[in-house]
Amino acid sequence: MTGAVDLVRRLRRLYAEDGAEGHIAAVQELVAAATTSTRLAEQIRAETARWHDFAETVLRGLLANTPLAALVPTRELATAAVAAYLGMEMLSHVNADRTTSEALFDAAERAAALAAAALQRTEANGAAGTATPLAGERTQPPRPGS
Repeated sequence: MTGAVDLVRRLRRLYAEDGAEGHIAAVQELVAAATTSTRLAEQIRAETARWHDFAETVLRGLLANTPLAALVPTRELATAAVAAYLGMEMLSHVNADRTTSEALFDAAERAAALAAAALQRTEANGAAGTATPLAGERTQPPRPGS
């Protein structure tokens, strides 16, 4: 994986595969059944803990050596990622609309590209302690009366 955009693209493909094969729906049915079975609930917790740990590992690797590494709570972000992955399927099924998940992946890809560009800009200018203006930013401080 080369970065956040690549990660979002891979997740999109994996989500499409899991949806087509019925994997996410099956997990949701198991989660629902686990409310009446302590043994099944324990197994579901163990499996989702593995997903959570994997997501956290991927996020830590993605953020390593970036200014965000110390700022982003990767454990909590991993929780949100796993919840979103499972929740998207539920909403797609309830609403009978797969376009919502596609729109979410589109937005995530744009956000990932923007974040990557911002990090690249920060890294390029970090050593000098200066920032290159973004498109439309002023390059000089405002003058009195302007």
